[in-house]
Amino acid sequence: MSDSCRQGRSTKFWAPERKSKSPEVQRSSKSSVTLKDLTLEDLTLKDLTLEELTLEELTLEDLTLKELTLKELTLKELTLKELTLEELTLKELTLKELTLKELTLKELTLKELTLKELTLEELTLKELTLKELTLKELTLEDLTLEDLTLEDLTLEDLTLEDLTLKELTLEELTLEDLTLEDLTLEELTLEDLTLKELTLEELTLEDLTLKELTLKELTLEELALKELTLKELTLEELALKELTLKELTLEDLTLEDLTLEELTLEDLTLEELTLEELTLEELTLEELTLEELTLESRQGT
Repeated sequence: MSDSCRQGRSTKFWAPERKSKSPEVQRSSKSSVTLKDLTLEDLTLKDLTLEELTLEELTLEDLTLKELTLKELTLKELTLKELTLEELTLKELTLKELTLKELTLKELTLKELTLKELTLEELTLKELTLKELTLKELTLEDLTLEDLTLEDLTLEDLTLEDLTLKELTLEELTLEDLTLEDLTLEELTLEDLTLKELTLEELTLEDLTLKELTLKELTLEELALKELTLKELTLEELALKELTLKELTLEDLTLEDLTLEELTLEDLTLEELTLEELTLEELTLEELTLEELTLESRQGT
Protein backbone atom coordinates (compact mmCIF):
# COMPACT_ATOMS: atom_id res chain seq x y z
CA MET A 1 0.00 0.00 0.00
CA SER A 2 1.35 3.40 -0.97
CA ASP A 3 2.08 6.18 1.45
CA SER A 4 -0.63 8.34 -0.11
CA CYS A 5 -3.30 5.72 0.62
CA ARG A 6 -2.12 5.39 4.20
CA GLN A 7 -2.30 9.13 4.64
CA GLY A 8 -5.81 9.20 3.13
CA ARG A 9 -7.05 6.58 5.59
CA SER A 10 -5.36 8.22 8.54
CA THR A 11 -7.09 11.53 7.95
CA LYS A 12 -10.50 9.91 8.52
CA PHE A 13 -9.68 9.56 12.23
CA TRP A 14 -9.05 13.30 12.76
CA ALA A 15 -12.12 15.19 14.01
CA PRO A 16 -12.48 18.98 13.89
CA GLU A 17 -11.58 20.78 17.14
CA ARG A 18 -14.66 21.39 19.31
CA LYS A 19 -15.17 24.44 21.44
CA SER A 20 -15.37 23.70 25.16
CA LYS A 21 -18.62 24.58 26.91
CA SER A 22 -17.21 26.67 29.71
CA PRO A 23 -19.23 29.12 31.87
CA GLU A 24 -19.91 32.42 30.18
CA VAL A 25 -17.06 34.80 30.99
CA GLN A 26 -16.89 38.28 29.50
CA ARG A 27 -13.61 40.15 29.50
CA SER A 28 -12.52 43.50 28.19
CA SER A 29 -9.42 45.64 28.16
CA LYS A 30 -10.65 47.36 31.34
CA SER A 31 -10.21 44.22 33.44
CA SER A 32 -13.97 43.77 33.56
CA VAL A 33 -15.11 40.26 34.53
CA THR A 34 -18.72 39.11 34.56
CA LEU A 35 -19.80 35.70 35.88
CA LYS A 36 -23.48 34.77 35.53
CA ASP A 37 -25.27 31.78 37.04
CA LEU A 38 -22.09 30.43 38.64
CA THR A 39 -22.51 27.33 40.82
CA LEU A 40 -19.65 25.80 42.81
CA GLU A 41 -20.36 22.61 44.75
CA ASP A 42 -17.97 20.79 47.07
CA LEU A 43 -15.11 23.16 46.27
CA THR A 44 -11.90 22.63 48.23
CA LEU A 45 -8.92 24.97 47.95
CA LYS A 46 -5.77 24.07 49.87
CA ASP A 47 -2.62 26.15 50.13
CA LEU A 48 -3.89 28.75 47.67
CA THR A 49 -1.64 31.78 47.11
CA LEU A 50 -2.68 34.80 45.06
CA GLU A 51 -0.16 37.59 44.61
CA GLU A 52 -0.93 41.01 43.17
CA LEU A 53 -4.48 40.12 42.18
CA THR A 54 -6.53 43.02 40.81
CA LEU A 55 -10.23 42.70 40.00
CA GLU A 56 -12.03 45.73 38.63
CA GLU A 57 -15.77 45.91 38.09
CA LEU A 58 -16.37 42.31 39.14
CA THR A 59 -20.01 41.18 39.10
CA LEU A 60 -21.17 37.84 40.48
CA GLU A 61 -24.84 36.96 40.06
CA ASP A 62 -26.65 34.01 41.64
CA LEU A 63 -23.47 32.61 43.16
CA THR A 64 -23.82 29.50 45.33
CA LEU A 65 -20.89 28.08 47.27
CA LYS A 66 -21.44 24.82 49.14
CA GLU A 67 -18.94 23.32 51.57
CA LEU A 68 -16.21 25.77 50.63
CA THR A 69 -12.92 25.29 52.46
CA LEU A 70 -10.04 27.74 52.14
CA LYS A 71 -6.87 26.80 54.00
CA GLU A 72 -3.82 29.03 54.25
CA LEU A 73 -5.26 31.49 51.75
CA THR A 74 -3.00 34.47 51.10
CA LEU A 75 -4.23 37.49 49.15
CA LYS A 76 -1.63 40.18 48.54
CA GLU A 77 -2.46 43.56 47.06
CA LEU A 78 -6.02 42.49 46.34
CA THR A 79 -8.28 45.22 44.98
CA LEU A 80 -12.01 44.71 44.57
CA LYS A 81 -13.89 47.59 42.97
CA GLU A 82 -17.63 47.75 42.43
CA LEU A 83 -18.11 44.20 43.65
CA THR A 84 -21.72 43.02 43.77
CA LEU A 85 -22.73 39.73 45.34
CA GLU A 86 -26.40 38.77 45.16
CA GLU A 87 -27.95 35.76 46.88
CA LEU A 88 -24.60 34.59 48.22
CA THR A 89 -24.56 31.60 50.54
CA LEU A 90 -21.37 30.64 52.36
CA LYS A 91 -21.27 27.62 54.67
CA GLU A 92 -18.29 26.66 56.80
CA LEU A 93 -16.12 29.44 55.38
CA THR A 94 -12.70 30.10 56.89
CA LEU A 95 -10.70 33.16 55.84
CA LYS A 96 -7.28 34.04 57.22
CA GLU A 97 -5.41 37.29 56.61
CA LEU A 98 -8.17 38.73 54.45
CA THR A 99 -8.11 42.30 53.12
CA LEU A 100 -11.18 43.78 51.43
CA LYS A 101 -11.71 47.24 49.95
CA GLU A 102 -14.99 48.75 48.77
CA LEU A 103 -17.14 45.68 49.36
CA THR A 104 -20.90 45.54 48.69
CA LEU A 105 -23.01 42.58 49.77
CA LYS A 106 -26.74 42.01 49.19
CA GLU A 107 -28.88 39.25 50.70
CA LEU A 108 -25.93 37.68 52.49
CA THR A 109 -26.23 34.52 54.59
CA LEU A 110 -23.22 33.36 56.58
CA LYS A 111 -23.26 30.19 58.70
CA GLU A 112 -20.38 29.01 60.86
CA LEU A 113 -18.15 31.84 59.67
CA THR A 114 -14.64 32.16 61.11
CA LEU A 115 -12.47 35.18 60.32
CA LYS A 116 -8.94 35.28 61.71
CA GLU A 117 -6.45 38.11 61.31
CA LEU A 118 -8.94 40.14 59.29
CA THR A 119 -7.81 43.62 58.22
CA LEU A 120 -10.10 46.15 56.57
CA GLU A 121 -8.43 49.40 55.54
CA GLU A 122 -10.15 52.37 53.94
CA LEU A 123 -13.39 50.43 53.57
CA THR A 124 -16.34 52.47 52.33
CA LEU A 125 -19.83 51.01 52.20
CA LYS A 126 -22.51 53.25 50.67
CA GLU A 127 -26.18 52.41 50.42
CA LEU A 128 -25.59 48.93 51.83
CA THR A 129 -28.73 46.90 52.48
CA LEU A 130 -28.64 43.58 54.28
CA LYS A 131 -31.97 41.77 54.58
CA GLU A 132 -32.56 38.57 56.48
CA LEU A 133 -28.91 38.33 57.50
CA THR A 134 -28.10 35.37 59.74
CA LEU A 135 -24.73 34.95 61.42
CA LYS A 136 -24.28 31.78 63.46
CA GLU A 137 -21.17 30.85 65.41
CA LEU A 138 -19.26 33.88 64.14
CA THR A 139 -15.72 34.29 65.45
CA LEU A 140 -13.62 37.38 64.75
CA GLU A 141 -10.04 37.40 66.00
CA ASP A 142 -7.50 40.17 65.60
CA LEU A 143 -9.93 42.34 63.66
CA THR A 144 -8.74 45.81 62.67
CA LEU A 145 -10.98 48.39 61.01
CA GLU A 146 -9.39 51.65 59.93
CA ASP A 147 -11.15 54.58 58.26
CA LEU A 148 -14.42 52.68 57.95
CA THR A 149 -17.38 54.63 56.60
CA LEU A 150 -20.91 53.26 56.46
CA GLU A 151 -23.57 55.39 54.79
CA ASP A 152 -27.26 54.55 54.49
CA LEU A 153 -26.79 51.14 56.08
CA THR A 154 -29.94 49.10 56.67
CA LEU A 155 -29.98 45.82 58.57
CA GLU A 156 -33.29 43.98 58.77
CA ASP A 157 -33.96 40.77 60.67
CA LEU A 158 -30.35 40.43 61.81
CA THR A 159 -29.57 37.49 64.09
CA LEU A 160 -26.18 36.99 65.72
CA GLU A 161 -25.66 33.82 67.75
CA ASP A 162 -22.53 32.91 69.66
CA LEU A 163 -20.60 35.96 68.45
CA THR A 164 -17.07 36.38 69.78
CA LEU A 165 -14.94 39.44 69.04
CA LYS A 166 -11.36 39.35 70.31
CA GLU A 167 -8.90 42.21 70.09
CA LEU A 168 -11.27 44.33 68.03
CA THR A 169 -9.99 47.78 67.08
CA LEU A 170 -12.18 50.38 65.38
CA GLU A 171 -10.55 53.64 64.39
CA GLU A 172 -12.34 56.58 62.83
CA LEU A 173 -15.58 54.67 62.37
CA THR A 174 -18.49 56.69 61.00
CA LEU A 175 -22.02 55.35 60.77
CA GLU A 176 -24.64 57.57 59.15
CA ASP A 177 -28.35 56.85 58.95
CA LEU A 178 -27.96 53.37 60.42
CA THR A 179 -31.16 51.41 60.97
CA LEU A 180 -31.25 48.12 62.83
CA GLU A 181 -34.58 46.30 63.05
CA ASP A 182 -35.27 43.18 65.07
CA LEU A 183 -31.64 42.79 66.12
CA THR A 184 -30.87 39.89 68.44
CA LEU A 185 -27.45 39.35 70.00
CA GLU A 186 -26.96 36.25 72.13
CA GLU A 187 -23.86 35.45 74.14
CA LEU A 188 -21.92 38.40 72.76
CA THR A 189 -18.37 38.75 74.06
CA LEU A 190 -16.18 41.76 73.29
CA GLU A 191 -12.60 41.63 74.57
CA ASP A 192 -10.06 44.42 74.31
CA LEU A 193 -12.45 46.60 72.33
CA THR A 194 -11.22 50.06 71.37
CA LEU A 195 -13.51 52.57 69.68
CA LYS A 196 -11.91 55.80 68.51
CA GLU A 197 -13.81 58.70 66.97
CA LEU A 198 -16.99 56.65 66.71
CA THR A 199 -20.03 58.57 65.49
CA LEU A 200 -23.52 57.10 65.42
CA GLU A 201 -26.20 59.35 63.94
CA GLU A 202 -29.90 58.57 63.89
CA LEU A 203 -29.39 55.06 65.25
CA THR A 204 -32.55 53.10 65.98
CA LEU A 205 -32.46 49.81 67.85
CA GLU A 206 -35.72 47.90 68.30
CA ASP A 207 -36.13 44.70 70.29
CA LEU A 208 -32.41 44.62 71.12
CA THR A 209 -31.16 41.94 73.50
CA LEU A 210 -27.59 42.08 74.79
CA LYS A 211 -26.24 39.33 77.03
CA GLU A 212 -22.81 39.42 78.66
CA LEU A 213 -21.82 42.60 76.81
CA THR A 214 -18.56 44.42 77.51
CA LEU A 215 -17.93 47.84 75.95
CA LYS A 216 -15.08 50.30 76.32
CA GLU A 217 -14.84 53.91 75.13
CA LEU A 218 -18.26 54.30 73.54
CA THR A 219 -19.61 57.52 71.99
CA LEU A 220 -23.22 57.83 70.85
CA GLU A 221 -25.14 60.75 69.35
CA GLU A 222 -28.91 60.92 68.84
CA LEU A 223 -29.43 57.40 70.17
CA ALA A 224 -32.95 55.98 70.38
CA LEU A 225 -33.49 52.67 72.13
CA LYS A 226 -36.89 50.99 72.36
CA GLU A 227 -37.64 47.89 74.40
CA LEU A 228 -34.01 47.44 75.42
CA THR A 229 -33.15 44.44 77.58
CA LEU A 230 -29.71 44.06 79.13
CA LYS A 231 -28.94 40.93 81.14
CA GLU A 232 -25.72 40.24 82.99
CA LEU A 233 -24.11 43.45 81.77
CA THR A 234 -20.54 43.99 82.94
CA LEU A 235 -18.64 47.24 82.38
CA GLU A 236 -15.08 47.25 83.70
CA GLU A 237 -12.72 50.17 83.56
CA LEU A 238 -15.17 52.11 81.41
CA ALA A 239 -14.04 55.65 80.54
CA LEU A 240 -16.43 57.97 78.72
CA LYS A 241 -15.03 61.37 77.81
CA GLU A 242 -17.07 64.14 76.25
CA LEU A 243 -20.11 61.89 75.94
CA THR A 244 -23.17 63.58 74.44
CA LEU A 245 -26.55 61.90 74.30
CA LYS A 246 -29.28 63.90 72.55
CA GLU A 247 -32.94 62.96 72.52
CA LEU A 248 -32.27 59.66 74.28
CA THR A 249 -35.38 57.55 74.80
CA LEU A 250 -35.32 54.34 76.80
CA GLU A 251 -38.61 52.45 77.03
CA ASP A 252 -39.15 49.30 79.06
CA LEU A 253 -35.50 49.18 80.12
CA THR A 254 -34.50 46.23 82.28
CA LEU A 255 -31.03 45.86 83.78
CA GLU A 256 -30.32 42.72 85.79
CA ASP A 257 -27.14 42.00 87.70
CA LEU A 258 -25.45 45.19 86.50
CA THR A 259 -21.90 45.74 87.72
CA LEU A 260 -19.96 48.94 87.02
CA GLU A 261 -16.37 49.08 88.26
CA GLU A 262 -14.13 52.11 88.02
CA LEU A 263 -16.61 54.06 85.90
CA THR A 264 -15.52 57.59 84.96
CA LEU A 265 -17.80 60.02 83.13
CA GLU A 266 -16.40 63.42 82.15
CA ASP A 267 -18.38 66.25 80.56
CA LEU A 268 -21.52 64.13 80.30
CA THR A 269 -24.58 65.87 78.89
CA LEU A 270 -27.99 64.23 78.68
CA GLU A 271 -30.77 66.20 76.97
CA GLU A 272 -34.45 65.25 76.96
CA LEU A 273 -33.86 61.92 78.69
CA THR A 274 -36.93 59.75 79.22
CA LEU A 275 -36.79 56.54 81.23
CA GLU A 276 -39.94 54.42 81.49
CA GLU A 277 -40.30 51.31 83.65
CA LEU A 278 -36.62 51.18 84.57
CA THR A 279 -35.62 48.24 86.75
CA LEU A 280 -32.17 47.95 88.35
CA GLU A 281 -31.40 44.84 90.40
CA GLU A 282 -28.20 44.32 92.37
CA LEU A 283 -26.56 47.47 91.01
CA THR A 284 -22.98 47.99 92.18
CA LEU A 285 -21.11 51.24 91.53
CA GLU A 286 -17.49 51.44 92.67
CA GLU A 287 -15.32 54.54 92.32
CA LEU A 288 -17.93 56.42 90.30
CA THR A 289 -16.91 59.92 89.20
CA LEU A 290 -19.36 62.32 87.53
CA GLU A 291 -18.10 65.74 86.44
CA GLU A 292 -20.30 68.45 84.92
CA LEU A 293 -23.36 66.21 84.75
CA THR A 294 -26.45 67.87 83.26
CA LEU A 295 -29.90 66.28 83.24
CA GLU A 296 -32.75 68.14 81.51
CA SER A 297 -36.42 67.15 81.42
CA ARG A 298 -35.73 64.06 83.50
CA GLN A 299 -38.63 61.66 84.06
CA GLY A 300 -38.87 58.23 85.62
CA THR A 301 -36.92 56.66 88.46
